[in-house]
Amino acid sequence: MDYKKYLEDFVADIYKKFDEEEVRREEIVVLKDNYGKAFKQLDELTQAIKESNLKIDDPFVPNDKFMKLMDISTRTSQVWRDEGKIGYSQIAGKIYFRKSDIEKLLNDNYHKAKVKGGNKK
Repeated sequence: MDYKKYLEDFVADIYKKFDEEEVRREEIVVLKDNYGKAFKQLDELTQAIKESNLKIDDPFVPNDKFMKLMDISTRTSQVWRDEGKIGYSQIAGKIYFRKSDIEKLLNDNYHKAKVKGGNKK
């Protein structure tokens, strides 16, 4: 058996393992840094969302969701706006309704159930 060759191969394997371990350590450091950055960005995003939610007292609903909610056509939505049945905001061709205005529209057009027959004594 060639002990010199065996020893050289053994030493080469050890150096290779050391190199692999060093690469792994460097990768772990990079992953740890990226992990920390990602969590910081997530915290900032979460904080921004919380702050934006606190600023909105009366959220708006876009026209397409309003039409779906009310089960109406585009034309009916336009007529209701033209007739002043519901307030709206328009920005660059986009229409938005306040949730409170939608509730008001429904409440203003609410009809209580009528009791038929009543109580006979």
